[in-house]
Amino acid sequence: MVQQELSSAFSAITAENGGHPSHLPLKSLDARPQVKPVSDLLPVHEMNARLDLIEVVQTNIAVLRPDRPLNHIQFCYLVGMPLGDLQALAHLPSLLVVDAVHELGKLTAYCNLQADKYFDPSYTGTPSIRSQGSPRTEPDQHRCMVTGLANPQACHIVPFHWNQDQEHVEKTTKLLKTVQTVAFEHRTVNASKTLMEITKDAKSSDMPWNLLCLMPQLYTWWGKAYFGFKYHDATLCKDDPSYSIISLQFVWMPCNVKALATEQVDLAAQRNPLTALGSYLSHRYGQGPLSACTARDCTKCRETLGVKCHDISSNRPIDSGTIVKVRRLTKHRVLFEHVIKLQWSVLCAAAMSGGAQIYDDELLSDSEDYPCGSVPEQQDLEESEEELKEAGENSRQASIEKVESWLQQSESADDMGT
Repeated sequence: MVQQELSSAFSAITAENGGHPSHLPLKSLDARPQVKPVSDLLPVHEMNARLDLIEVVQTNIAVLRPDRPLNHIQFCYLVGMPLGDLQALAHLPSLLVVDAVHELGKLTAYCNLQADKYFDPSYTGTPSIRSQGSPRTEPDQHRCMVTGLANPQACHIVPFHWNQDQEHVEKTTKLLKTVQTVAFEHRTVNASKTLMEITKDAKSSDMPWNLLCLMPQLYTWWGKAYFGFKYHDATLCKDDPSYSIISLQFVWMPCNVKALATEQVDLAAQRNPLTALGSYLSHRYGQGPLSACTARDCTKCRETLGVKCHDISSNRPIDSGTIVKVRRLTKHRVLFEHVIKLQWSVLCAAAMSGGAQIYDDELLSDSEDYPCGSVPEQQDLEESEEELKEAGENSRQASIEKVESWLQQSESADDMGT
């Protein structure tokens, strides 16, 4: 009886999927996502060399600011730097090192944790963009680049408010020039070019090279450092080399069981696996606990297990390491690459340190000289938020118009390659 029921059910499924059993495995294989192993966010194989260099950085900071020891979010930025860049930083003059490291908390708040404040769910930009171009010319084919769902949001990688007007351009320029030795790849022409493009003038980054299409829930999780995009590679489109296919690795981020971001880091403890930062990264969004969790009624288990998304083409969960692809103009490829790398640097530091779990003003105050934080800088950010609200639809319409202009120029482009 059971065998008959199974046979009938299988026949019904095959009838719905092309009428032949062989179509099922073929469809499954075609829809199978490309998944690559995810590199450790904490580079264990180079950890001792990195810790030696970070101790040099800490010593340099102590010369000028003995009252401001290295904290966890600063440590996470430093440990995530390419080893060559970290070596270069350790040999810079102490004043440059102090300024760069102490502003990293502000960068995190300004770049990542402000996302929910500056994102207006009532604004999608979708109808205007869709009305001006065919699906093949819309950013990411007007589909969520991760799930494949229709009607996504066009989301800025570098936040819109960074250069929404000249005043914000000046603030952003000052901040990025201070932290660039840590947050950007050191001594590369393309990284410098990207920095200059972001701060060139008002709305200079309001372009497709600074946009990703994501569903609103994914955008919210992205701003909370639940996941990040790691640059993987890029290839020219075979049918049109003026465009490139850029591959990104979707990575679910670890959840720090403690909010350590502004606490002083003990570098000696980082040499012991039992007391190092990695011992607090026992849960991961999209996966839950990485090993058996012994905590009773663990809030982190519930939190991380409640964060998942699926690929509609395969109905499979999106695994950490899944490769997602976007199509951008080849001439803008390096700009896209380096804003993605900046995003990756910020989100990794926020996630590993627990910086995504604490209030923005804690990160801001920890980066300033004032005993209780920088009142002027905090006021600047509050004023920036108010200005954005007042600008409202005018600013957003300007954003739409820039994207539409790009779409109109690219209407003759062919479908995305694979």
